[in-house]
Amino acid sequence: MKVTISDFILAFFDLVEAEVRALKEGSEEFLENEYKKFQKTIFKSSLSVLGSVVVGILFFIAILSFAFGLFLLLNKFLNIIISFFIVSLIFFIIGFILLYYLKKKYD
Repeated sequence: MKVTISDFILAFFDLVEAEVRALKEGSEEFLENEYKKFQKTIFKSSLSVLGSVVVGILFFIAILSFAFGLFLLLNKFLNIIISFFIVSLIFFIIGFILLYYLKKKYD
């Protein structure tokens, strides 16, 4: 059997074509998998942000309800101005405690 240069060149280009096809299929599969992972990541992060917003709103409503209830309780025993002052002083102190804790944690 005689092997010529043209047979060698044809075999070489067949090999190149097969490798390019395999590379193309592999890259398409890789990109498809990465796209699905990216979609899952975006969905999970969006769900986390939405959950954080809902929890934040509920927490804000709970704080306002607590402040209003504390004000009404103090209003039964004290003057309205003193009740406002005490409630605002309590939340002012809580705010400074939280800021101090955060500053200490992230410094």
